[in-house]
Amino acid sequence: EVKSPQTLAFTEGMRLSDALAAVGGYASTAYPKGLVLIRKSVAAAQQAQVDRLIAQYEAATAAGAALPSISSSSSTSLSAFAVIANMHVDLAIQKAKLGTLKQLYKEGFGRIALDIPDSLEALKGSSSDIKLERDDLIYVPKVPTYVLVSGEVSSQNVVLYKEGLTVRQAITESGWVLGEADLEHAYIIRASGKLDST
Repeated sequence: EVKSPQTLAFTEGMRLSDALAAVGGYASTAYPKGLVLIRKSVAAAQQAQVDRLIAQYEAATAAGAALPSISSSSSTSLSAFAVIANMHVDLAIQKAKLGTLKQLYKEGFGRIALDIPDSLEALKGSSSDIKLERDDLIYVPKVPTYVLVSGEVSSQNVVLYKEGLTVRQAITESGWVLGEADLEHAYIIRASGKLDST
């Protein structure tokens, strides 16, 4: 949502505000707070880290295949049974973490979270007016009209946004939480890409 979307020639020292000014600034439908800046060098570092973690979790999951089953351990002592049960719980946690990491591949790597002001004038010279790198990607979305509620809720849902909408109201409109939900660790992903605890 800029006036003249285009690919710009990169010049050393170019800043975010320079690039936005070069495309004519924001369109009337723009939502600057939701601006997305994707940086290839950051994406490559994130992917390498996730690849290492996935390899570790896959190795732990493969080793877990050799665990005795809880049902086959009925003749063992109570303490041995507890140890085996705990190992199965640990394995389940490892598998869940592996699933979460693999999900990252479906989401955008390389996003830099920035607090973008509503105007180009306010952005210029601010801490969010960062220097750009070659091949950076800048995307300015439209003003959103919804909030996405996902995770351990009855219905992963898009909720119509209205001024003053609370987390509780958004979850309620999604049928409330499931029994496995961990509300203490629920979080909000802001339009800027930053995370807030609920």
